[in-house]
Amino acid sequence: MSEMNPEKPTRLTCVCPDDARVIDALLEHGPVRLAGGLGDRGDRVVRGDGKESTDASGAGLANHASHANQTDHANHAAQDGELDELRELGELDGEQVCELDAARTQCVRACIQLLDHDAVEGPAPTLVAATMARLEQLRQREQFAEQVNALAGDGEVLVGRALNWRQITAIAAMVMIAVSVMWPVLTRARVDAQRMASANNLAMAGHGFGLYAADHNDVMPKRDVAPGADWWRIGTQPNQTGQVRSNSAHLFVLIRQKYVDPVALSCPSNPDANRGLDVDGCDWPDPQSVSFSYQNQFGPMTLRLSRQPQLAVLANRNPMFQIRVMSPDAGPAGTTDQTKPGVRMALSASSSSQPRFIFQRNLKPVTGSLAYQGRGQNVLLADGQVMWTKEPILPNGDNIWLARGIDDYAGNEVPQQPDDAFLVP
Repeated sequence: MSEMNPEKPTRLTCVCPDDARVIDALLEHGPVRLAGGLGDRGDRVVRGDGKESTDASGAGLANHASHANQTDHANHAAQDGELDELRELGELDGEQVCELDAARTQCVRACIQLLDHDAVEGPAPTLVAATMARLEQLRQREQFAEQVNALAGDGEVLVGRALNWRQITAIAAMVMIAVSVMWPVLTRARVDAQRMASANNLAMAGHGFGLYAADHNDVMPKRDVAPGADWWRIGTQPNQTGQVRSNSAHLFVLIRQKYVDPVALSCPSNPDANRGLDVDGCDWPDPQSVSFSYQNQFGPMTLRLSRQPQLAVLANRNPMFQIRVMSPDAGPAGTTDQTKPGVRMALSASSSSQPRFIFQRNLKPVTGSLAYQGRGQNVLLADGQVMWTKEPILPNGDNIWLARGIDDYAGNEVPQQPDDAFLVP
């Protein structure tokens, strides 16, 4: 019990007037059933359930005692502080209230003791279980809110926590969606970058063509050829008279005579470009390493750059022609495609493999270069201009893949007019 503090008396709240009359009667006559209409109300006051009381039962008794003493200053002035202390102590100590009237003190104590006999019902049997269930529900809500915030990216790092399968599934789904959205974009960006790099290489090659033409009476690079010879045997050595057997050998003159760097005649989309290249040789080692198709130089005409400024002289690989070789390991029925990445075989005189020329009749004549999945090709004109075309048709209507007036090809056809572009391997 706390000690009394006479310097700071407690300020008490008065009860309602009806309860005050009952308390006065109790203090005067003791806890007996009262007549005159105060009996029922007296029972309620003793039990502490007065309707208009503002404090608990014991506090109500003490409050009214203080109020009654304050209204009777002539007879009970000394009892005000003691009754305030009675509210705080819950009982009266005989030594502390020795100045009070003994009979009045005993009566107040008897009233307070009545509170000890008030029956209080115990908690319901399910109260503990219901309370714990409510706490568990609140805990689950809290944990769920933390998980949602973490997945929403609020900056919280899940350190030391194991992800459940729902979180893993959500993350995997987001990754798959991101990949499906970004993959076409990244692929297109990569193709566009390769196309721009190829155009830059063609521009450098055009500069090399101009330097060569300036030194050789305005003609294009060309070596000696045999009339009616095949122009598709890439990688073969010239014959005994020095005549070449591939159209790419004419283009290789720019590399051998140092007019261009080998990089200028390579396409970034070709993984085998210039692989195994001998800059002092006479040709690329195989069809796979050739990135561009060059204007056919096996005809009898001498082509001059200044006379045909809009003639296509170089472009990405012509898709209408393929060169394959019969693999000696595969037998007569087996073939090896030399136009696919990863398959390489030099076509030399000592090779036992037999090359085959294939004209792709199933392709439309307007098919774009396979270097860009048929979407188009970069084209170098005789005046040094580089242009991108979705179809192999020049503004003058010339198809750069095929010779005019020829429908079928065996690999030795040549253009018949000087303005007819016919780009071949």
